[in-house]
Amino acid sequence: MFLKSLTMHGFKSFPDKTVISFNRGITAIVGPNGSGKSNISDAVRWVLGEMSPKSLRGSKMEDVIFNGTSKRKQAGYAEVTMTLDNTDRRSSFDADEIDVCRRLYRSGESEYYINNKQVRLKDIVDIFLNTGIGREGYSVIGQGKIADVISRKNDERRGIFEEAAGISRLRYQKKEAVSKLEKVGDNLSRIGDILGEVESRLPSLKRQSEKAEKYTELKTERTELEVSSFAQRIATIDKEKEKVGENLSLEEKSLADAEKALEESDKKIDENYLETGREKALEGRLRNEREELLSKLSAVTSELSILENDTEHFDTTKAEVNASIADSKAKISQLDADREALLKALEDTKSELEKNARRTTDNANETQTVRNNIFSLREEVKKAEAEREAIAERRAENDLILKEGESYNAIRRERLETVKSQ
Repeated sequence: MFLKSLTMHGFKSFPDKTVISFNRGITAIVGPNGSGKSNISDAVRWVLGEMSPKSLRGSKMEDVIFNGTSKRKQAGYAEVTMTLDNTDRRSSFDADEIDVCRRLYRSGESEYYINNKQVRLKDIVDIFLNTGIGREGYSVIGQGKIADVISRKNDERRGIFEEAAGISRLRYQKKEAVSKLEKVGDNLSRIGDILGEVESRLPSLKRQSEKAEKYTELKTERTELEVSSFAQRIATIDKEKEKVGENLSLEEKSLADAEKALEESDKKIDENYLETGREKALEGRLRNEREELLSKLSAVTSELSILENDTEHFDTTKAEVNASIADSKAKISQLDADREALLKALEDTKSELEKNARRTTDNANETQTVRNNIFSLREEVKKAEAEREAIAERRAENDLILKEGESYNAIRRERLETVKSQ
Protein backbone atom coordinates (compact mmCIF):
# COMPACT_ATOMS: atom_id res chain seq x y z
CA MET A 1 0.00 0.00 0.00
CA PHE A 2 1.32 3.42 -0.92
CA LEU A 3 0.06 6.96 -1.40
CA LYS A 4 -0.69 7.74 -5.06
CA SER A 5 -2.10 11.28 -4.92
CA LEU A 6 -3.48 14.00 -2.69
CA THR A 7 -6.17 16.41 -3.94
CA MET A 8 -6.93 19.60 -2.00
CA HIS A 9 -9.62 22.19 -2.72
CA GLY A 10 -10.36 25.11 -0.38
CA PHE A 11 -8.08 23.65 2.32
CA LYS A 12 -5.99 26.27 4.12
CA SER A 13 -3.62 27.84 1.52
CA PHE A 14 -5.06 25.85 -1.41
CA PRO A 15 -8.15 27.78 -2.61
CA ASP A 16 -8.03 26.19 -6.06
CA LYS A 17 -8.15 22.49 -6.76
CA THR A 18 -4.59 21.20 -6.33
CA VAL A 19 -3.46 17.64 -7.12
CA ILE A 20 -0.12 16.29 -5.84
CA SER A 21 0.94 12.93 -7.31
CA PHE A 22 3.28 10.58 -5.45
CA ASN A 23 5.31 7.91 -7.27
CA ARG A 24 7.04 4.93 -5.72
CA GLY A 25 10.17 5.92 -3.84
CA ILE A 26 10.78 9.18 -2.02
CA THR A 27 8.96 12.39 -2.93
CA ALA A 28 10.27 15.63 -1.37
CA ILE A 29 8.40 18.93 -1.28
CA VAL A 30 10.65 21.94 -0.76
CA GLY A 31 9.94 25.64 -0.51
CA PRO A 32 10.50 28.74 1.57
CA ASN A 33 8.96 29.31 4.96
CA GLY A 34 5.27 30.12 4.84
CA SER A 35 4.75 28.53 1.41
CA GLY A 36 2.34 25.93 2.80
CA LYS A 37 4.48 22.80 3.02
CA SER A 38 3.11 21.88 6.45
CA ASN A 39 -0.44 22.32 5.13
CA ILE A 40 0.09 19.19 3.00
CA SER A 41 0.82 17.03 6.06
CA ASP A 42 -2.11 18.73 7.85
CA ALA A 43 -4.30 17.74 4.89
CA VAL A 44 -3.20 14.10 5.26
CA ARG A 45 -3.96 14.10 9.00
CA TRP A 46 -7.29 15.84 8.45
CA VAL A 47 -8.53 13.45 5.73
CA LEU A 48 -7.59 10.49 7.95
CA GLY A 49 -9.99 11.78 10.62
CA GLU A 50 -8.04 14.19 12.81
CA MET A 51 -10.57 15.91 15.11
CA SER A 52 -8.24 18.20 17.13
CA PRO A 53 -7.89 21.72 15.69
CA LYS A 54 -4.66 22.18 17.69
CA SER A 55 -3.04 19.22 15.90
CA LEU A 56 -3.86 21.07 12.67
CA ARG A 57 -2.39 24.32 14.02
CA GLY A 58 -5.74 26.05 14.41
CA SER A 59 -8.09 27.29 17.11
CA LYS A 60 -11.28 25.77 15.65
CA MET A 61 -12.02 23.27 12.91
CA GLU A 62 -13.40 25.94 10.51
CA ASP A 63 -9.84 27.41 10.34
CA VAL A 64 -8.90 24.71 7.79
CA ILE A 65 -11.24 26.37 5.23
CA PHE A 66 -9.56 29.00 3.00
CA ASN A 67 -10.34 32.32 4.70
CA GLY A 68 -9.86 34.57 1.67
CA THR A 69 -7.55 37.51 0.91
CA SER A 70 -7.92 41.10 -0.14
CA LYS A 71 -8.24 39.92 -3.77
CA ARG A 72 -10.10 36.60 -3.32
CA LYS A 73 -13.22 35.80 -1.41
CA GLN A 74 -13.24 33.02 1.15
CA ALA A 75 -14.19 29.46 0.24
CA GLY A 76 -17.48 27.87 1.32
CA TYR A 77 -15.98 24.50 2.17
CA ALA A 78 -12.73 22.55 2.41
CA GLU A 79 -12.23 19.20 0.69
CA VAL A 80 -9.29 16.77 0.69
CA THR A 81 -9.15 13.47 -1.21
CA MET A 82 -6.38 10.95 -0.64
CA THR A 83 -5.86 8.13 -3.17
CA LEU A 84 -4.10 4.95 -1.97
CA ASP A 85 -2.93 1.87 -3.89
CA ASN A 86 -4.31 -1.26 -2.18
CA THR A 87 -3.32 -3.97 -4.63
CA ASP A 88 -1.47 -5.82 -1.85
CA ARG A 89 -4.70 -5.78 0.24
CA ARG A 90 -2.86 -4.32 3.21
CA SER A 91 -6.17 -2.74 4.15
CA SER A 92 -9.25 -4.83 4.87
CA PHE A 93 -11.14 -2.80 2.24
CA ASP A 94 -11.67 -5.00 -0.82
CA ALA A 95 -10.55 -2.70 -3.64
CA ASP A 96 -7.34 -2.14 -5.63
CA GLU A 97 -7.60 1.62 -5.09
CA ILE A 98 -9.02 3.53 -2.14
CA ASP A 99 -10.22 7.14 -2.44
CA VAL A 100 -10.76 8.65 1.01
CA CYS A 101 -12.49 12.07 0.97
CA ARG A 102 -13.42 14.48 3.75
CA ARG A 103 -15.47 17.66 3.27
CA LEU A 104 -16.21 20.40 5.81
CA TYR A 105 -18.69 23.29 5.34
CA ARG A 106 -18.63 26.61 7.16
CA SER A 107 -21.92 25.60 8.82
CA GLY A 108 -19.91 22.93 10.69
CA GLU A 109 -21.38 19.98 8.76
CA SER A 110 -18.86 17.27 7.82
CA GLU A 111 -19.06 14.56 5.16
CA TYR A 112 -16.88 11.46 4.66
CA TYR A 113 -16.59 9.36 1.48
CA ILE A 114 -14.83 6.13 0.50
CA ASN A 115 -14.74 5.59 -3.26
CA ASN A 116 -17.49 8.23 -3.73
CA LYS A 117 -19.78 6.48 -1.22
CA GLN A 118 -20.78 8.44 1.88
CA VAL A 119 -19.65 6.71 5.08
CA ARG A 120 -18.99 7.46 8.76
CA LEU A 121 -15.71 8.55 10.32
CA LYS A 122 -15.64 5.21 12.11
CA ASP A 123 -15.59 3.41 8.75
CA ILE A 124 -12.49 5.37 7.68
CA VAL A 125 -10.73 4.56 10.96
CA ASP A 126 -11.61 0.85 10.56
CA ILE A 127 -10.08 0.40 7.10
CA PHE A 128 -6.73 1.85 8.23
CA LEU A 129 -6.34 -0.20 11.42
CA ASN A 130 -3.06 -2.27 11.44
CA THR A 131 -1.80 -0.40 8.35
CA GLY A 132 0.22 2.26 10.18
CA ILE A 133 -1.95 4.93 8.52
CA GLY A 134 -4.25 6.90 10.73
CA ARG A 135 -4.46 9.91 12.95
CA GLU A 136 -2.67 7.98 15.73
CA GLY A 137 -0.36 6.02 13.37
CA TYR A 138 3.34 6.36 12.79
CA SER A 139 3.08 7.02 9.04
CA VAL A 140 2.83 10.80 9.55
CA ILE A 141 5.78 12.13 11.59
CA GLY A 142 6.06 15.87 11.96
CA GLN A 143 8.61 18.21 13.53
CA GLY A 144 9.34 17.23 17.14
CA LYS A 145 7.28 14.05 16.80
CA ILE A 146 10.30 11.69 17.24
CA ALA A 147 11.55 13.56 20.29
CA ASP A 148 8.01 13.52 21.66
CA VAL A 149 7.79 9.75 21.19
CA ILE A 150 11.13 9.14 22.87
CA SER A 151 10.26 11.35 25.82
CA ARG A 152 6.94 9.63 26.45
CA LYS A 153 6.40 7.01 29.12
CA ASN A 154 6.39 3.33 28.28
CA ASP A 155 2.59 3.07 28.38
CA GLU A 156 2.27 6.09 26.08
CA ARG A 157 4.78 4.68 23.55
CA ARG A 158 2.99 1.37 23.63
CA GLY A 159 0.31 2.57 21.18
CA ILE A 160 2.86 3.26 18.42
CA PHE A 161 4.49 -0.15 18.84
CA GLU A 162 1.10 -1.90 18.86
CA GLU A 163 0.18 -0.09 15.66
CA ALA A 164 3.45 -1.22 14.05
CA ALA A 165 2.95 -4.79 15.34
CA GLY A 166 -0.59 -4.95 13.92
CA ILE A 167 -2.46 -5.57 17.18
CA SER A 168 -4.03 -2.14 17.52
CA ARG A 169 -6.97 -3.32 15.43
CA LEU A 170 -7.59 -6.20 17.84
CA ARG A 171 -7.26 -3.87 20.83
CA TYR A 172 -9.71 -1.46 19.20
CA GLN A 173 -12.15 -4.29 18.51
CA LYS A 174 -11.75 -5.52 22.11
CA LYS A 175 -12.47 -2.03 23.41
CA GLU A 176 -15.59 -1.81 21.23
CA ALA A 177 -16.74 -5.29 22.31
CA VAL A 178 -16.25 -4.44 26.01
CA SER A 179 -18.18 -1.20 25.51
CA LYS A 180 -21.01 -3.06 23.79
CA LEU A 181 -21.06 -5.69 26.56
CA GLU A 182 -21.32 -2.96 29.18
CA LYS A 183 -24.20 -1.41 27.30
CA VAL A 184 -25.87 -4.84 26.97
CA GLY A 185 -25.43 -5.39 30.73
CA ASP A 186 -27.01 -2.02 31.45
CA ASN A 187 -29.87 -2.83 29.07
CA LEU A 188 -30.39 -6.25 30.71
CA SER A 189 -30.54 -4.61 34.15
CA ARG A 190 -33.05 -2.11 32.87
CA ILE A 191 -35.10 -4.90 31.24
CA GLY A 192 -35.10 -6.83 34.53
CA ASP A 193 -36.39 -3.77 36.36
CA ILE A 194 -39.09 -3.26 33.73
CA LEU A 195 -40.11 -6.94 33.86
CA GLY A 196 -40.40 -6.80 37.64
CA GLU A 197 -42.55 -3.71 37.44
CA VAL A 198 -44.73 -5.18 34.69
CA GLU A 199 -45.19 -8.53 36.51
CA SER A 200 -46.41 -6.69 39.62
CA ARG A 201 -49.00 -4.92 37.48
CA LEU A 202 -50.14 -8.02 35.55
CA PRO A 203 -53.19 -8.90 37.78
CA SER A 204 -54.49 -5.35 37.64
CA LEU A 205 -53.85 -5.15 33.89
CA LYS A 206 -55.62 -8.47 33.38
CA ARG A 207 -58.73 -7.22 35.19
CA GLN A 208 -58.62 -4.01 33.20
CA SER A 209 -58.26 -6.04 30.00
CA GLU A 210 -61.30 -8.16 30.86
CA LYS A 211 -63.33 -5.02 31.64
CA ALA A 212 -62.18 -3.44 28.40
CA GLU A 213 -63.17 -6.53 26.39
CA LYS A 214 -66.58 -6.62 28.08
CA TYR A 215 -67.04 -2.90 27.44
CA THR A 216 -66.05 -3.37 23.80
CA GLU A 217 -68.57 -6.20 23.37
CA LEU A 218 -71.39 -4.21 25.00
CA LYS A 219 -70.48 -1.11 23.05
CA THR A 220 -70.46 -3.07 19.79
CA GLU A 221 -73.85 -4.61 20.61
CA ARG A 222 -75.26 -1.21 21.51
CA THR A 223 -73.93 0.29 18.32
CA GLU A 224 -75.48 -2.51 16.25
CA LEU A 225 -78.85 -2.01 17.96
CA GLU A 226 -78.70 1.76 17.44
CA VAL A 227 -77.77 1.30 13.81
CA SER A 228 -80.65 -1.15 13.32
CA SER A 229 -83.07 1.24 15.06
CA PHE A 230 -81.98 4.16 12.94
CA ALA A 231 -82.21 2.05 9.79
CA GLN A 232 -85.82 1.18 10.63
CA ARG A 233 -86.60 4.80 11.44
CA ILE A 234 -85.05 5.96 8.18
CA ALA A 235 -87.08 3.36 6.26
CA THR A 236 -90.27 4.59 7.97
CA ILE A 237 -89.39 8.19 7.19
CA ASP A 238 -88.73 7.25 3.55
CA LYS A 239 -92.17 5.65 3.29
CA GLU A 240 -93.83 8.70 4.87
CA LYS A 241 -91.85 10.91 2.55
CA GLU A 242 -93.07 8.98 -0.48
CA LYS A 243 -96.68 9.18 0.78
CA VAL A 244 -96.38 12.92 1.44
CA GLY A 245 -94.83 13.34 -2.01
CA GLU A 246 -97.80 11.57 -3.63
CA ASN A 247 -100.29 13.70 -1.64
CA LEU A 248 -98.38 16.81 -2.56
CA SER A 249 -98.49 15.85 -6.25
CA LEU A 250 -102.27 15.35 -6.02
CA GLU A 251 -102.73 18.66 -4.21
CA GLU A 252 -100.56 20.45 -6.75
CA LYS A 253 -102.62 18.93 -9.55
CA SER A 254 -105.88 20.01 -7.82
CA LEU A 255 -104.47 23.49 -7.33
CA ALA A 256 -103.49 23.67 -10.99
CA ASP A 257 -107.01 22.60 -12.01
CA ALA A 258 -108.55 25.20 -9.68
CA GLU A 259 -106.29 27.92 -11.05
CA LYS A 260 -107.21 26.90 -14.59
CA ALA A 261 -110.95 27.00 -13.72
CA LEU A 262 -110.43 30.40 -12.09
CA GLU A 263 -108.76 31.71 -15.21
CA GLU A 264 -111.64 30.41 -17.36
CA SER A 265 -114.16 32.01 -15.00
CA ASP A 266 -112.33 35.35 -15.12
CA LYS A 267 -112.26 35.13 -18.90
CA LYS A 268 -116.00 34.34 -18.99
CA ILE A 269 -116.73 37.26 -16.63
CA ASP A 270 -114.80 39.59 -18.89
CA GLU A 271 -116.79 38.33 -21.88
CA ASN A 272 -120.09 38.83 -19.96
CA TYR A 273 -119.02 42.34 -19.01
CA LEU A 274 -118.33 43.11 -22.66
CA GLU A 275 -121.68 41.59 -23.74
CA THR A 276 -123.52 43.53 -21.00
CA GLY A 277 -121.84 46.73 -22.16
CA ARG A 278 -122.92 46.09 -25.73
CA GLU A 279 -126.48 45.33 -24.57
CA LYS A 280 -126.56 48.50 -22.47
CA ALA A 281 -125.41 50.51 -25.46
CA LEU A 282 -128.15 48.88 -27.61
CA GLU A 283 -130.72 49.55 -24.87
CA GLY A 284 -129.70 53.21 -24.76
CA ARG A 285 -129.93 53.47 -28.55
CA LEU A 286 -133.42 51.84 -28.54
CA ARG A 287 -134.50 54.12 -25.70
CA ASN A 288 -133.51 57.15 -27.74
CA GLU A 289 -135.38 55.82 -30.77
CA ARG A 290 -138.44 55.16 -28.58
CA GLU A 291 -138.31 58.71 -27.25
CA GLU A 292 -138.12 60.05 -30.81
CA LEU A 293 -141.10 57.87 -31.84
CA LEU A 294 -143.08 59.00 -28.78
CA SER A 295 -142.25 62.57 -29.64
CA LYS A 296 -143.47 62.04 -33.20
CA LEU A 297 -146.63 60.26 -31.89
CA SER A 298 -147.29 63.13 -29.54
CA ALA A 299 -146.93 65.57 -32.41
CA VAL A 300 -149.28 63.47 -34.57
CA THR A 301 -151.76 63.14 -31.72
CA SER A 302 -151.68 66.88 -31.16
CA GLU A 303 -152.19 67.53 -34.83
CA LEU A 304 -155.04 65.00 -34.89
CA SER A 305 -156.69 66.73 -31.95
CA ILE A 306 -156.41 70.05 -33.72
CA LEU A 307 -157.95 68.56 -36.83
CA GLU A 308 -160.78 67.04 -34.87
CA ASN A 309 -161.45 70.37 -33.21
CA ASP A 310 -161.39 72.03 -36.61
CA THR A 311 -163.80 69.36 -37.93
CA GLU A 312 -166.24 69.98 -35.09
CA HIS A 313 -165.82 73.74 -35.51
CA PHE A 314 -166.49 73.65 -39.16
CA ASP A 315 -169.39 71.13 -39.11
CA THR A 316 -171.86 73.99 -39.42
CA THR A 317 -170.06 75.15 -42.55
CA LYS A 318 -169.72 71.70 -44.10
CA ALA A 319 -170.75 72.74 -47.50
CA GLU A 320 -168.21 75.44 -47.66
CA VAL A 321 -165.43 73.37 -46.55
CA ASN A 322 -166.20 70.04 -48.30
CA ALA A 323 -163.07 70.28 -50.24
CA SER A 324 -161.16 71.01 -47.07
CA ILE A 325 -162.87 68.12 -45.30
CA ALA A 326 -162.01 65.78 -48.16
CA ASP A 327 -158.45 66.88 -47.94
CA SER A 328 -158.59 66.61 -44.21
CA LYS A 329 -160.04 63.08 -44.40
CA ALA A 330 -157.33 62.05 -46.77
CA LYS A 331 -154.80 63.64 -44.50
CA ILE A 332 -156.45 61.97 -41.51
CA SER A 333 -156.35 58.64 -43.26
CA GLN A 334 -152.68 59.15 -43.99
CA LEU A 335 -152.15 60.23 -40.45
CA ASP A 336 -154.03 57.17 -39.21
CA ALA A 337 -151.79 55.01 -41.33
CA ASP A 338 -148.78 56.81 -39.93
CA ARG A 339 -150.21 56.39 -36.48
CA GLU A 340 -150.72 52.70 -37.01
CA ALA A 341 -147.16 52.40 -38.27
CA LEU A 342 -145.87 54.39 -35.31
CA LEU A 343 -147.96 52.30 -32.91
CA LYS A 344 -146.61 49.12 -34.51
CA ALA A 345 -143.10 50.49 -34.30
CA LEU A 346 -143.81 51.41 -30.70
CA GLU A 347 -145.04 47.89 -29.98
CA ASP A 348 -141.95 46.44 -31.67
CA THR A 349 -139.84 48.80 -29.64
CA LYS A 350 -141.62 47.78 -26.43
CA SER A 351 -141.14 44.10 -27.32
CA GLU A 352 -137.48 44.66 -28.07
CA LEU A 353 -137.10 46.58 -24.81
CA GLU A 354 -138.78 43.76 -22.90
CA LYS A 355 -136.49 41.24 -24.57
CA ASN A 356 -133.47 43.39 -23.70
CA ALA A 357 -134.74 43.76 -20.15
CA ARG A 358 -135.15 39.98 -19.84
CA ARG A 359 -131.74 39.44 -21.41
CA THR A 360 -130.22 41.99 -19.08
CA THR A 361 -131.87 40.24 -16.14
CA ASP A 362 -130.56 36.88 -17.35
CA ASN A 363 -127.09 38.32 -17.83
CA ALA A 364 -127.23 39.86 -14.38
CA ASN A 365 -128.27 36.50 -12.92
CA GLU A 366 -125.60 34.69 -14.90
CA THR A 367 -123.03 37.29 -13.82
CA GLN A 368 -124.07 36.82 -10.19
CA THR A 369 -123.82 33.05 -10.61
CA VAL A 370 -120.39 33.37 -12.16
CA ARG A 371 -119.35 35.70 -9.35
CA ASN A 372 -120.61 33.17 -6.82
CA ASN A 373 -118.67 30.46 -8.65
CA ILE A 374 -115.56 32.66 -8.65
CA PHE A 375 -115.96 33.31 -4.95
CA SER A 376 -116.34 29.54 -4.33
CA LEU A 377 -113.33 28.80 -6.50
CA ARG A 378 -111.29 31.42 -4.67
CA GLU A 379 -112.31 29.91 -1.36
CA GLU A 380 -111.28 26.49 -2.66
CA VAL A 381 -107.96 27.97 -3.85
CA LYS A 382 -107.39 29.49 -0.41
CA LYS A 383 -108.15 26.12 1.20
CA ALA A 384 -105.82 24.38 -1.27
CA GLU A 385 -103.08 26.95 -0.54
CA ALA A 386 -103.51 26.46 3.21
CA GLU A 387 -103.41 22.68 2.80
CA ARG A 388 -100.38 23.03 0.50
CA GLU A 389 -98.58 25.14 3.12
CA ALA A 390 -99.43 22.57 5.81
CA ILE A 391 -98.08 19.79 3.57
CA ALA A 392 -94.91 21.84 2.92
CA GLU A 393 -94.47 22.31 6.67
CA ARG A 394 -94.91 18.56 7.25
CA ARG A 395 -92.47 17.90 4.43
CA ALA A 396 -89.91 20.28 5.96
CA GLU A 397 -90.35 18.59 9.34
CA ASN A 398 -89.86 15.17 7.73
CA ASP A 399 -86.75 16.43 5.87
CA LEU A 400 -85.38 17.78 9.15
CA ILE A 401 -86.02 14.46 10.89
CA LEU A 402 -84.37 12.65 7.97
CA LYS A 403 -81.30 14.92 8.11
CA GLU A 404 -81.04 14.42 11.87
CA GLY A 405 -81.30 10.67 11.36
CA GLU A 406 -78.62 10.72 8.64
CA SER A 407 -76.31 12.88 10.80
CA TYR A 408 -76.77 10.64 13.80
CA ASN A 409 -76.29 7.57 11.61
CA ALA A 410 -72.99 9.07 10.29
CA ILE A 411 -71.84 9.65 13.88
CA ARG A 412 -72.72 6.08 14.80
CA ARG A 413 -70.84 4.79 11.74
CA GLU A 414 -67.75 6.78 12.81
CA ARG A 415 -68.02 5.40 16.33
CA LEU A 416 -68.45 1.88 14.92
CA GLU A 417 -65.33 2.32 12.76
CA THR A 418 -63.44 3.57 15.83
CA VAL A 419 -64.55 0.54 17.84
CA LYS A 420 -63.58 -1.80 14.99
CA SER A 421 -60.15 -0.15 14.67
CA GLN A 422 -59.61 -0.59 18.43
